[in-house]
Amino acid sequence: MESIEKEINIIYYLKVLWKRKVLIFSVTLIFSLASVFYSLWLPNIYSSSATLALINDPKGGSNQFTNSQLGSIASLANINMETDSIDRFSMASATIFSRDFASKLYLDDEIVASMMAVKKYDKKTKKLEYDESEFNPFDNKWVDKKPTFAKFHKELKQVLNFEQDKRFDVIYLSFDNISPEFSYNMVNLILTTLDKDIRTRDLKKSDEALEYLNAQYSSTQNAALKNSLNFLIQNHLETQMLANIGDFYYFDVIDQAYIPFYKKSPSRALICILGFMLGLLTSILFVLFKQIISKSENS
Repeated sequence: MESIEKEINIIYYLKVLWKRKVLIFSVTLIFSLASVFYSLWLPNIYSSSATLALINDPKGGSNQFTNSQLGSIASLANINMETDSIDRFSMASATIFSRDFASKLYLDDEIVASMMAVKKYDKKTKKLEYDESEFNPFDNKWVDKKPTFAKFHKELKQVLNFEQDKRFDVIYLSFDNISPEFSYNMVNLILTTLDKDIRTRDLKKSDEALEYLNAQYSSTQNAALKNSLNFLIQNHLETQMLANIGDFYYFDVIDQAYIPFYKKSPSRALICILGFMLGLLTSILFVLFKQIISKSENS
């Protein structure tokens, strides 16, 4: 008996939906057209990327031994020398998303404008068109106020991707923008700037360590201690050698950045499908809800 009543209810509501098919069709059509126009209004986003690998640590497998040796020697002189406790990818990732790194990019007004004051991208000229009420591209000056560094840093973290694939031990660096050329240029700029920053930092640390080790070597007469100091000095000299040769010190470029041809987003087909489904569901629920209310009032 219950199954018969349920079947009757289903048939009843199907008849209600069929009766209001024009409304359902109209609402669905409006949602579908709105989703089409919205998807066409959204600009294409292009992503340029490079595949990297970390160049082998010049200290190699002896890194842990080196740090313990250096710590032991420093403790003899009552000097606190911190050793690295963070892996090399995490250190690079922390650097690239840091405020200090972002501040170097923030100094370039054209970079900031290309990220935050763009109107559209011209495919014919392959150039960005700026919102001239905010930024004057002819003299590279801001009309009113330059966006704050906090806003720029937030935007940078949204369009910059730096992640490690531990399966293949590689790193992917990518940058998103409506201009494929700008995306390509930014990947190369960020990569060279990041590598240079790490190179400079490691050289500074190595110089300080060598100054300390050479001073200790000259002041000690202990043969065993001198052998340990020699090992550490050789280690840091190797670091300095690698930091002063080659185009890249920290990264090995496996696959260079390229100017993307295909867009990354938006997925216009998906937006249109979701718009259609949302319109259909909304119209059906509206008709059923209105019928239920009307039925309850009459009863």
